[in-house]
Amino acid sequence: MRVFSGQEIPQDLVDVLRCTPRRLHIDDWCLGCGSCVAACHAHALVPNGEQPDVDPGLCCLCGYCAAACPDFCIKVI
Repeated sequence: MRVFSGQEIPQDLVDVLRCTPRRLHIDDWCLGCGSCVAACHAHALVPNGEQPDVDPGLCCLCGYCAAACPDFCIKVI
């Protein structure tokens, strides 16, 4: 909320968030349509039946897959 209201963010919060590891999360309601796999330029998503598998070693957390998902199943957390 502070970012959107123009308030300064405390430095200790910035430091904690900077050290927090991020990952790609695919929600359970994914239908496996493959839109995310096609959008992934890093080839980090592999089709696997109901939902794709994520290779964290290849994923650069760019979010292009999330933007391509028609059901908003993918998030970088």
